[in-house]
Amino acid sequence: MDPDEFADTLETVFAGIPNTTLTDEQREQLRERLAAGAAGEFFGLQASGSPAPSGVAAVARGRRSIARNPEAAVATRGGNRVLLASSPGTWIEDRPVTDRYELAEHLCRVLRAQDRHGPAKGRVLCASAFWDYPEDRILTGDPSADARKLDAAVGLQALTASGGICLPTNVDYEVRTWATAERPLKEGLPAFDASRGGLIYPEPPSIGTLAAAVGIWSEATDAEPLAATKPVYSISCGSVIQVFTSAVTVRVGMGNMMARFAPETIAANTDLAQAEWARKAEINLLEGIRAKALADVTQAKVLGATRDIITSINSVAANFRATNRLPRDVALTAVFPSWLLDLLKIDIARETAHSENSDWNSLAVTDEMVIDTLKAHGINPIFTLDYLPVSGGIPAQTFTVQSASSAMTSFPSKTVWFMFPEGAIQFLDGGRLDLGVVRDSTLDATNDAEIFWESFEAIADRGFSKSVIEVVSELCGNGTSAATATVSGCP
Repeated sequence: MDPDEFADTLETVFAGIPNTTLTDEQREQLRERLAAGAAGEFFGLQASGSPAPSGVAAVARGRRSIARNPEAAVATRGGNRVLLASSPGTWIEDRPVTDRYELAEHLCRVLRAQDRHGPAKGRVLCASAFWDYPEDRILTGDPSADARKLDAAVGLQALTASGGICLPTNVDYEVRTWATAERPLKEGLPAFDASRGGLIYPEPPSIGTLAAAVGIWSEATDAEPLAATKPVYSISCGSVIQVFTSAVTVRVGMGNMMARFAPETIAANTDLAQAEWARKAEINLLEGIRAKALADVTQAKVLGATRDIITSINSVAANFRATNRLPRDVALTAVFPSWLLDLLKIDIARETAHSENSDWNSLAVTDEMVIDTLKAHGINPIFTLDYLPVSGGIPAQTFTVQSASSAMTSFPSKTVWFMFPEGAIQFLDGGRLDLGVVRDSTLDATNDAEIFWESFEAIADRGFSKSVIEVVSELCGNGTSAATATVSGCP
């Protein structure tokens, strides 16, 4: 076949192999490698020009030779493509194929050199198109080594300030969350096992009910009692209280493919489901406490938030001690919203009635300092992350979501908090049911799955009648003290 005719038939083949023209510098490098015996093997020639083993084996050896010496690659750099002749003794030993006519001419020479008689010779390799890569771009299958090569090529350190970012950036598959599943109210209450689903207990008597058992028998009465008698109080059985635990449930559905190929998304949503479960469970406890409380005791704003809340704490504590004959060292628990810590710190920062020294700096007040201040007034505070919803007697306890181009949102104008003797409110723990991943025929039909768990819990009021006080305090964190305001009214 005429070389020109054959070249026309190969036009579409060779057209798909660009970047095959060598520069003079590359040709010189090829000659040097041929003289060293490295390139000739690839071309199917020895360094002296004598025939070398033909076929794929010769080409493979040539590829490995170049791979071992990436700095000596002659016709390619960084993955460029090149077409090299590979049959023995039939091609110019220092030139790769540069156009389709040279390829056609070389193929014709190979065909003319073949013996037309005898058995078939099988496949004879005429030329090889290959992509040559330096060592730092060859992946070997070793995960550790390959990861280092990939990071070096496309990692942050590989990106330079000039020329823009041409390579793909790294992918961070982590899905972050910030909400917490902490439960400060549960952890702040004494807890007891309720493995039978609840608790039955007698209501404790109040000291006021025993007033009828006590009298005064004077000497005059004793001398002439007439119809006088000593008072007596007949004890009767108290009310029996039964408390059942409630289930706080969680069900999270997901597709099987998402669970398999996007574990970070599943983990993030599971974290948030835990946080929302904790929110609902804490609000459920707060509602149980309020159901036992003497509600809607109010305190109007008088001074700054710190002074007003301390006034309220001492007023309620004094009432407890006086009406129930409690000793002054009896432990009291107070439940506040957690944002009260921030309001009190703002109020203290705005005060002018104290000095700024190393012992007390109003601009560097910590949560611990505020808590210690409240403890100094005889209470153990619990700061909840969740608040009762707005209902009869309960004002809004949440912040308005901050919006763009608007004034900073204010704190709630009123706070709802509770006080009770230590141990009067107890946490009943009925345990937790964890089923993990749930699959059934219905879910399998849609290629889905679910995560499921639930806790069983409740509160028990083990205190005397109305031993829980609910207070609604109007607070303003403006730093006002008696020295800077006209005070009206008495606590």
